[in-house]
Amino acid sequence: MGNVGEDPGKRPRLHMFTGSMAPWHTIVDGLPRHEAYPAEFDTEAIVERPVLEAETSGAVGGSCLCGTVAFEFDEPPLRMYNCYCSRCRRAASAAYQTILRVHRSGFRWLAGADNITGYRLPGTRFQCAFCRTCGSLTPWARDEQFCVPAGSLDGDPGMRPSGNIFTGSRAAWTVVDESLETWPEAKRE
Repeated sequence: MGNVGEDPGKRPRLHMFTGSMAPWHTIVDGLPRHEAYPAEFDTEAIVERPVLEAETSGAVGGSCLCGTVAFEFDEPPLRMYNCYCSRCRRAASAAYQTILRVHRSGFRWLAGADNITGYRLPGTRFQCAFCRTCGSLTPWARDEQFCVPAGSLDGDPGMRPSGNIFTGSRAAWTVVDESLETWPEAKRE
């Protein structure tokens, strides 16, 4: 739905697979929650992808869907936020993209760095990187930091999103977590 620009006139009616929900994610609406498929789907649960462990003790690891690309970081993250801009929604095909920023000095590729390709929207700072094999979003470098799509994490970063940015361009069907600081555009630091 992140790729749909217009209001479809429908709203989400339930959450599924909450049993494997990321530890940093919070559901902020009152919709029914299902740990796997709801009974009405009459199908078996999807087999989870393998979780790759970080190689360094105390590091947080991450990987792509197929496991070709793997990384870790062992310095505390700088910040974590939810971006509702139309570019992030399209890149992640979701309501928003949660990004974790980490210092370049604490970040390491463990495998598959040569299997990453990227896209930079001409005339902008917007970019994304992804695995050539499975298409999963992967980290990308920006200045002295790495931008890590939180959905690629295999471990808990020990941090939760601190804010929402670009809520002024959010999708009509999106519910924003109002307990976080919220900016209609980018937060200036």
